[in-house]
Amino acid sequence: MRIAIDVHMVGERETGNETYTLNLVRHLLELDTRNTYGLITPHPERLLAKLDLPAHAEVLRVRPDHILPGRRNRAGRGGCQKGARTGSPAESSPDAADESGR
Repeated sequence: MRIAIDVHMVGERETGNETYTLNLVRHLLELDTRNTYGLITPHPERLLAKLDLPAHAEVLRVRPDHILPGRRNRAGRGGCQKGARTGSPAESSPDAADESGR
């Protein structure tokens, strides 16, 4: 069986979530060698710096800017990578024309 685990918080300094996820993944990989694991993250280098991967695990890179149009992540950046958005928030907003009265 192939099992995917979202490990995006590793390397983000989310102390509790990061520690929990790393320990969970470490022990799963150690105890379960029958299944194949895909570890999903936008920052593979951060994960590999903290975790030695066995042969039955792989890192699957996702890009944070590939989300559905109109959806926003927690930071409100609409999934853009840090520093990728230009203009003021009003200019970047889909409702910018309505807000400006045009």
